[in-house]
Amino acid sequence: ERECNHTGLEFFIFWNNNGVPVYFFDNHNHAFYFWHRSLNRGDFSPGLPLVHVDQHSDMRRPPEWLPANADDREVFDYTGQVLNVGNFIQPALRLGWFREVDIVDSSQKINRRYEQPLVLDLDMDFFAPEMDYIDRALKVAQIRKWLRLARCVTVATSPFFMDQQEAIELIGEIFR
Repeated sequence: ERECNHTGLEFFIFWNNNGVPVYFFDNHNHAFYFWHRSLNRGDFSPGLPLVHVDQHSDMRRPPEWLPANADDREVFDYTGQVLNVGNFIQPALRLGWFREVDIVDSSQKINRRYEQPLVLDLDMDFFAPEMDYIDRALKVAQIRKWLRLARCVTVATSPFFMDQQEAIELIGEIFR
């Protein structure tokens, strides 16, 4: 595994894709804040499964937990100051935002079938060279299937692990 350290995105991007909120950002820990935002907006209800498509599990434990009654500012600060790209999922599970997380990180898991609504969390490093053993067309096709069931989508471009121009081009291919 290699670290690239490319420059990240200058701005976060929100896109309403036929009523489904899609958030684009650089570092993956920002997904935590956008899940909070989407829950507060009523885009999805707590208890949906989180489908986490990523080269890494991001399931490490953070150094501290966010209180359940935290306001928007506290969630924002917690996301940027406490969480990192490897520990942002456990707090969401602990707060009951998702009933489970399904980590899609291998050829064994890419063919998972889903029938019910879900929250889709995509890290573009799933397309990094280390993951080339999974056919790119298959990855794109599966993600597109899962998008049809998504009630909220978060997309990290991951400048530490992925060339950003390539990530942006892949995003265009997936969402076309």
